[in-house]
Amino acid sequence: MCSRRSLDTRKIYDYLIKNNYKIVNDPKKADIIVLNTCSYSNVVGDNSLKKVEEFKALNKELIVVGCLPEIKKEELDKIFKGKKITTKEIEKIDEFFKPKNSKYAEVEDTNILWQNLNERKMGRTFNNLVEKIGDNFAKKVNGIYCSTLGKLHGMNSKEYTANLLEKQTYYVRISRGCFGNCSYCAIKKAIGPLKSKPIEECVKEFKKGINLGYKIFRFGADDIGAYGLDNKSNFIELLTEISNIPGNYTIEIETISPRWIIKYFDEFESFLKDNKISMIFSAVQSANNRILNLMNRYYTKEELEYTFNTLRKYKSVRLGTEIIAGFPTETMDEFEDSLNFIKGIQFDWGFVNPFSLIQGTPAVNIKPYISQEQVVKRTLFAKDFFDKIGYKVLYYKKQKRNPIVLEFYKKK
Repeated sequence: MCSRRSLDTRKIYDYLIKNNYKIVNDPKKADIIVLNTCSYSNVVGDNSLKKVEEFKALNKELIVVGCLPEIKKEELDKIFKGKKITTKEIEKIDEFFKPKNSKYAEVEDTNILWQNLNERKMGRTFNNLVEKIGDNFAKKVNGIYCSTLGKLHGMNSKEYTANLLEKQTYYVRISRGCFGNCSYCAIKKAIGPLKSKPIEECVKEFKKGINLGYKIFRFGADDIGAYGLDNKSNFIELLTEISNIPGNYTIEIETISPRWIIKYFDEFESFLKDNKISMIFSAVQSANNRILNLMNRYYTKEELEYTFNTLRKYKSVRLGTEIIAGFPTETMDEFEDSLNFIKGIQFDWGFVNPFSLIQGTPAVNIKPYISQEQVVKRTLFAKDFFDKIGYKVLYYKKQKRNPIVLEFYKKK
């Protein structure tokens, strides 16, 4: 799931602990299973449905939360008649647990991502191990694991080991919900409209992280740049308040739409000059004006080029992005516009996501569709493209019939 839903899961954990529940990490040992789901694409949504089937077979009380109950409502209803809560109504969890101590809304928002100790992925397991055993163990770890993962993240093994020894990133979730209306996206249906935290609450959380010794702060939200548009504030005002807090720290900005960087660019650049911002991830989705217009992305290729070329001048800032392959009616030349844009800016890392046609989105009415076979060909073309210009490329293919998700990293 995305980091926002992972924060939701962590808050559910805190909520249950406050209400005297014992958390177990093996679902077979549970009385109640809370499954937080993702459904940003059809492939991911189908995998979430499979997880529902898997946990339903354990004959436990199952509560399905997250984006799946809204985005794939009909498919979920066919296989599961039990308890469901969509992301925008997460506070309704009180109806299921009847809390005696703390209602969900009364639990402080969390600043740490959820990690299940039963997680099978090697990386997360290792991070947990390092955290528990401590520096003496981790300093000895410079073998294959750190060498391989280090290269993936543009670090040598020693740098990656040092990175593992740092405290976890401290997340400050500044808002919930989305202000946009992208034609391909169904997530807004599940997360609801924009709802920003008051600036003073964000500042309070940030200061708490400073006092706990954190050095890396990541601002996260479903639509981070839209912050404040619902409460007569804005993202720049928040950044200004935060940057006035003394301390040795850097800020990472996760998943900000280019429209907000463009809108606030002059003010935004001042924070870069002060070395307050160390990472920006901004999904451009396309660098072709016709496709951007069909996507309802509210900016142009020319604005992208000016903005990101200027950002790239600040070498201390890592830049990440994301593009979509195979949006309806997109030609190969238009897809190559996006690849050439990434090449020109020299992003540090990013993703090429296969277009996913989700029912209920405006993109359903944009035709002709691009075949899955063509989407796979384009993504493999992107793999060769990035290989040739010096990126490390990873791609994942769950099934032969599914398009590929591609990930690229700049080599150091």
